[in-house]
Formats: sequence, C-alpha cells, structure tokens
Amino acid sequence: MPDALTGALAALAEGMQRLGEGTRLPRGEVLARLPTRVGTTGCPLDLDPAAVVRLGLAATLLDTELDPRTGEPGGLLRFYHHQLQEFFAARALLEAGRRGLDLRDRWAAPRFKSEMPDPGRLRDDEPLPPPPTTGWEESTLLAVGLARDPAALIAAVRGCNPVLAARCLMDPGVPALPEEIERTRAALLAELSNPAVHLRARIAAGEALGRLGDPRFAVPAGEGVRVLLPPLVEVPAGAVRLGSSWWEVRRLSRAGFPAGDERPRRRVRLAAFAIGRFPVSVWCCPWRILYSELLDAAPACFLFFLARSRAREPVLLTGDAMAIKDSDQPGVHIGGSVTVHGDFVGRDQFKTIHQSQEGASVADLVRLLAEVRALLPQAGLDPDSARAIEGDFRIVEEQAAKAEPKSGLIKSRLNSAMDLIQGAGKTSEALEKIAVLVGRVAAMAAGIF
Repeated sequence: MPDALTGALAALAEGMQRLGEGTRLPRGEVLARLPTRVGTTGCPLDLDPAAVVRLGLAATLLDTELDPRTGEPGGLLRFYHHQLQEFFAARALLEAGRRGLDLRDRWAAPRFKSEMPDPGRLRDDEPLPPPPTTGWEESTLLAVGLARDPAALIAAVRGCNPVLAARCLMDPGVPALPEEIERTRAALLAELSNPAVHLRARIAAGEALGRLGDPRFAVPAGEGVRVLLPPLVEVPAGAVRLGSSWWEVRRLSRAGFPAGDERPRRRVRLAAFAIGRFPVSVWCCPWRILYSELLDAAPACFLFFLARSRAREPVLLTGDAMAIKDSDQPGVHIGGSVTVHGDFVGRDQFKTIHQSQEGASVADLVRLLAEVRALLPQAGLDPDSARAIEGDFRIVEEQAAKAEPKSGLIKSRLNSAMDLIQGAGKTSEALEKIAVLVGRVAAMAAGIF
C-alpha cells in the first residue's frame, strides 16, 4: 500500500477513533478530516482527499452507507470493518510516538478514587464493573505488534495504564520481553496495594497480574508434578481454646446450626504450622481454577486442606498442626481412599484430606458417584435441582461404562452438577460433603479418561 494512502487513512482513523466504535461520517466531513499533505519515506506529498476516498473504496478499505438524514445513497463513509479503523489508528499511534507527541490521553483510563465514575445502582449479587476504557486499547495492542521497539511502547503505556501494558505483553504477536514483564508485574503489585486506586481498578490489576503471572505464588515441581503454593504465614506453637459456651451452643442450635459437637469446651496445644494467607472458597475445588494446571499432570497430586470459619465460610487452607511440617510432598493424591488426620472436632477443626490415585478405576468413580447420590436427599435441594444433578450423574455413569467415553461430556456434566450445588443458596453439612465428593469425582475422572 502506498505510504501516502496509509498516512492519509491513518489520520482519518485517528480522528474517527476518538468518536467511538463503528463511526460513520458524512462524506463531506470525511473529506474535511483527510489531510491534504502527508509525509512519506521520501518527501512530503500533496494529496487530493477525494482521490484518497476513491482509492480507499476501490481497495475495500472504506465503505459507503445510506445517509438516513438526507436519503443520499453513499452519503455516509466508514471503514469497511472496525478492525481496519483500529489498524490505521495503530499506525497513527506509532507515527505520533515517532514524532515525540504525548500519547497519555489515549491510554489514561480512570484509576483513582477521585476520578472513577459511579457505576450506578448494583444488585447485591452483581459484581463491580471493570473501569471505563479509553477506546484505544485494541489499537494499542496492534501498535505494539507493529512497533520496531515494542518494549519502549509498552513502557510508555505502563506509566499510565499498567493493566493495558500487561495485555500488550500477553498478546501473541508480541515477542517475549522478560524485563518488561517483571516491571509490569511490579507496577500491578503497586496498583493493588495503593489505597488511592479505586477498587474497580485494583480488581482489574489483580486479574491482569494473575494472567501475566503473580510472582507471589511459587510453582515448584516435585516428582514431575507442578504444585501451586500460595503465600504462607507461619503460626507459632501455642494453646487454643476449642468449642463454645453453653449459651452459644443454644443460640447456634436455635439458628439451625449443628452445634452438638461444640461441647465440652477445652484447651488444645497446637504445634507450629503454616497457613495460607488468602482464604479461597471451597467451591474453587482443585479441579477448578486455583489448581487447574495440576490436572494436566498424571498422577496429579496436591494437599487439600479444608476448614470452616466461625462465619461458616468454607476456606481452603494449606496445612494443619499435624501435617504441614511433616509433609515432604505437598499434594492430594486424587482418587482411592480418604484418610482424615485430626484430633479435634467442630467448627474450628482442621482436616487434611489425603487421597490416593493409585489404583483408581472406573469402578471407583462409579462407587463414589453412588455415595454422592445417596447424600442428595439430605442436602435440602429443591426438586428441580436435585433431578438435574441426578441426570448429570446418570450421563457420567453412562459415559464411563462405554468403551470410548467422551471425556468432554463427562467434564461438562460434572461442572453442571457443581454449578447447581454452588447456586443452591443453602448451607448444610450434607451439601458441603457433596461438593467435596463431586470435586473428587471430577479429579478422578480427569485422571481416568
């Protein structure tokens, strides 16, 4: 494509990009926005805007539409596809950077509390929306892929938009830039800990850091298996009082909380242990997000520690007083039998669920499914959810019995069952046990099929 036509369309795209996605302009306004003189690799060249439009239409870079205001056919002009507009806007970005212009207005999305707009009224179950965008994100990604020095461009973006810089580094068209990755990780970590940054921007920074690679989470390998270890906090040895007073047991019982094992109240001496710094919902079972990479290994192994806080919020821990110091192989061995280590009971109990995949078979999976199905009547689920979960389990059993089972169908049905359990809106011991067992079934299925 001639440099002159590229430069003219880049100038047009830059102006249209500022107006928003899917921009359509009257032909007269397009002619007014097109430059009459552009710089080329040789020397400045005079242009006829009408000729640029004819060439753009002939090359299917531009397109026409009926102008609804005047009824004139071809009265509106636009780029043939919005990605073409973003491509030429990216070329305009590169040219502006080459000339040393300040591009921060293209990248500086609202980040701080003082500038973040109100998202409006949200439902209790509705998450905060991400921060507003500038409209230049896709063009910036394209510009980084086209740039002769992508590291310099990413560094400029990072100064006012670390999240966008992380997106640039993760783009498939960008070469590996280890130094820029480390600098961007540091910028995202600073964003997370800055109290002046709005929560919406901190959430976006955390998600970007998770995709780019959070340096706070080590991923050591042992016996051919990668294990994701969250940050740990060392807890010194000491005595702890377990159980509840008689009046608290009475109050909990009236509220429907099973508190019969809260008495007698007693003191227990705990050895030093380490615990995960960040609580994680038990619904994020190993076969889900946090430990998903382990399922690529066979046999998968990791330690799965389950506890319940006083607020009855299930959390995923990394150890207990009896197992954390003696464990030389972090991991639950998925499948097979279950051994629970622990001497105390009640809401404060720490359990180490230690499972073994060795010898796990289709028969083991079917037996475990039967155990889950036997618990369903005790879970307090509504009839429709219970029938749907039962149907999911039936499909899993049918596929498992086939000579060539469809692993994707098995996984989707187990995911569907877990989503129904998670969305039940109820809390009971039977339901929590079902959730853990379904996680075991899914992990076992991942190792078998």
